[in-house]
Amino acid sequence: MYFKQIDIGGFDNNFSYIVGDELKKEVFLVDPDKEKILSDIISKDNLKVVGIILTHGHFDHVGDSPSLSHKFKAPIYLRKEDFSLLRVNLPNLIDLSEIKVLKAGDLEIQILHTPGHSRGSVCLLIDGKLLTGDTVFVGCCGRTDLQESDPEAFKKSLGLIKNLPDDIEIWPGHDYGNEKFSTVKKEMKRNENF
Repeated sequence: MYFKQIDIGGFDNNFSYIVGDELKKEVFLVDPDKEKILSDIISKDNLKVVGIILTHGHFDHVGDSPSLSHKFKAPIYLRKEDFSLLRVNLPNLIDLSEIKVLKAGDLEIQILHTPGHSRGSVCLLIDGKLLTGDTVFVGCCGRTDLQESDPEAFKKSLGLIKNLPDDIEIWPGHDYGNEKFSTVKKEMKRNENF
């Protein structure tokens, strides 16, 4: 598997990800920002971008999706519940609501609907790694006090994550902890939201 966590930084210490099939060089960009940084990695590693996945529709996760979609002629996937959150026009936008799995080469990306932070939030389960967007961070969780948040749905989403195997790695959308990633087991012990 090809897997890179890119520390985008910015005002809220965002992460972007590049994930895909290492042999076939097909990848998805997840919550992409900083077009130049991502484009340089894609060029250097000779990768083909087959799509862009947004874990939710907040502007700091949409990032440079429009320009990257245009540059790589790649569709953008987002659940329709979050379309109303978009501040920019997204070309090639595909509703993720009915899609359970996306493929990059032979790598399967399982889409888990995890509403709470926003109605359309998703986590991506990829070969033992869970990309959590703003659902779970290292040591804490995403906000549920926003207008589009749903605290009750969020509890159910955390229950879904809590029931995953202990060794599943949690890769968040922001660098808020002392570590870049965690595991379900670690978060069960230290994250009071669980």
